[in-house]
Amino acid sequence: MLDLDATDLTAIATHVVDQLVLSGQLPPDCKGHVLKALLLKHRCATTADVLTVCEKSLMGEISPVFLWLAV
Repeated sequence: MLDLDATDLTAIATHVVDQLVLSGQLPPDCKGHVLKALLLKHRCATTADVLTVCEKSLMGEISPVFLWLAV
């Protein structure tokens, strides 16, 4: 992995996610979501944000699988 011939973040993230799928650590249908989470600009989550997302998950409004994507 350290000898990867990639020069931009998109290529590196794609390679890492592909390796996770190939090794069985990540379901293939989650690949797009993980790439989006890695490549999109995001903000730091506050405690209130995390609590809101957890509450929505407990009430069944969002899937607990994607809790980390929602924050």
